[in-house]
Amino acid sequence: MLADSNPGPRLTADPSTPSSKVPIPRASQFRSPGNGRVRKACIDCRKHKTKCNGHHPCSRCASLGITCVYADGRREIIDSRLEKLEKQVQAYDRLLKEFQPRLDNQDRDLIAETPAQDKGLQAIGFIGAPAEISWIRDLHHILENDLPFLDREQSNKSQSLKSACYFLDNEDLVLDPSIDPYGRPPHKIADKLLDCYFFAVHPSFPIIAKIPFMHQYEIYYTQSEPQSTRLWLTILNLVFALAAIFAQLASKPWVCEADTPMTSFTRAWNLSFNENYVLEHPNLQRVQVDGLMAFVLMSLGHVNRSWRACGVAVRSAIALGINMRSKSEATSNIKGVPNTLSKMTGRPTSAPDRFSTAPLPIPFDEEQLREPVASRLLADFNARSRYMQALVFQQRARSAADDSPVLDHQSSLPVQSVVTPGYSLYFLYFVDLAMIMRRAIDSLYSPGSARRSWRATCAAIMDLIQETDEWLSRVPPVFQFKVRHPSTDFERQKYGLAFLFYSLRITVGRLSLCCSERQYSRNKASVPGHRNFATICIDSVSELLDLLPDKPDAVWLVQVSPWWCIAHYLTEAVAILLTEMEFCIPCHVDRASRIRPRLEKGLDWLYSLGSINVTVRRAWGVSNNAYNHLVISEGIRRVSSAGSCSV
Repeated sequence: MLADSNPGPRLTADPSTPSSKVPIPRASQFRSPGNGRVRKACIDCRKHKTKCNGHHPCSRCASLGITCVYADGRREIIDSRLEKLEKQVQAYDRLLKEFQPRLDNQDRDLIAETPAQDKGLQAIGFIGAPAEISWIRDLHHILENDLPFLDREQSNKSQSLKSACYFLDNEDLVLDPSIDPYGRPPHKIADKLLDCYFFAVHPSFPIIAKIPFMHQYEIYYTQSEPQSTRLWLTILNLVFALAAIFAQLASKPWVCEADTPMTSFTRAWNLSFNENYVLEHPNLQRVQVDGLMAFVLMSLGHVNRSWRACGVAVRSAIALGINMRSKSEATSNIKGVPNTLSKMTGRPTSAPDRFSTAPLPIPFDEEQLREPVASRLLADFNARSRYMQALVFQQRARSAADDSPVLDHQSSLPVQSVVTPGYSLYFLYFVDLAMIMRRAIDSLYSPGSARRSWRATCAAIMDLIQETDEWLSRVPPVFQFKVRHPSTDFERQKYGLAFLFYSLRITVGRLSLCCSERQYSRNKASVPGHRNFATICIDSVSELLDLLPDKPDAVWLVQVSPWWCIAHYLTEAVAILLTEMEFCIPCHVDRASRIRPRLEKGLDWLYSLGSINVTVRRAWGVSNNAYNHLVISEGIRRVSSAGSCSV
């Protein structure tokens, strides 16, 4: 047997313990200082494969007296390339924004922000080309090109659609759950609220029948246990909400005793809008509820919400076939709101006019419908058609040249002599003008219009301007707004028609006014009427502002104007003057100086009205910001554009 190679003592396990392990201490590792590897060696040490201590400079390079240089590592190279690529993307983004104003609507949408990509834009929604918000946004994009290069990135982030929008949809509508839905204001206050509604809202939006509504109202306040339906109570509370908004703006002395608009709005919401709302079948009262809801939201500045509610009202009316009824007045009565919202948002209406066969409303107030002439018009569709063709000009229903304006073939009585001026006659001309506005937007601003030549567009503009001139020539003297009358009869109606008329002319002529198109399009310069269209647009803004006194009076304007959308009309006028001033500053200093006083007048009125209206206050902020931006860039543009001006 071989001897044990290890003569040392042998360790044996203690038989009393089960196979215990012997602890072996871990050997401590000692590293001499300066022996560790550095993270990166300099280029010279790496080249000669010598040790580098990683200092700046390293000890070897310092002892040899040579320059010590460290190369970037892989991570630094990647970070540097990413930074370079980010700068290139930002440069491309600025380039796209520079070209965006020169593109047509179809190409412009490809590089614009979309609400689906930005949650902040979802409250605003899509804003189309006819809206003044879109005009201010385009002006911001043009002015950004005049800023120094280093300032453009910050400006691009701030001057977006959100900074050009004055709607209040980004704010929450707070509904107090503790409010009793069956509560009501005192009878005396309710009477005053109804007086405000039928004075300031009903003539332009007669969605409810006044006589049966007032009859039900008296029953509701006089009987101890009135049997009123939830839908009727909803309508009543929405009427109270609209009246309360007007009373607050008009500073009525009793407004502190009435419920706030949001109190009445909350009652209406709790009464009629529940989880089964979408599943319920529509009826006429539901159409009235949805229409009034849209009007309240528009008056509160929540335009995107209003547009959605209005779409529900219009679709419910279509589901009931109201748009096809020859004896129904409801279709015409609801047309004003969708057309106004369509202009404010630049979106299409829910129901184009070509899908409606309902005639225009007859020019007789509700109290006159039992008279012989009104009764015959309601009963005889052919007589009504001839009567309306003779009374109001419409492009789609022009009467022959030898047709005389009579009620029928046997009568020689002119229609104007049997019509008593009233709210219904005003509403007839209001609806007719709103339909011309609808045709103008469809003809000039629809996506398909971008594929037409500029000459064809000018022909369409000329036809629309002629149509507005003919409409104005047919307006009765009692509603004429271009001639000043000492009488204050129908003052609200005159201003309502005036604001809509000038807004229509501005919308039609704005395509010729657009500064980028005048600068960059060669085909448009060859059209003789191009300058005339731009002049008509500017003159319309001037005439609109001439309606207002030089000294702003917010309460007076609320009492005589369409107060629910006055921010839209004033901002639209200011946006046009800003656009024209931007075009005139480099080359036409005298024209710019003539525009400035009117522009400042419009801003002064927005500022004054903003003291009592949050929506107008935000509209003033948007417009004033654009004006300040324009003034700042004025010096830059005059210097850079000297000697290169051309009309």
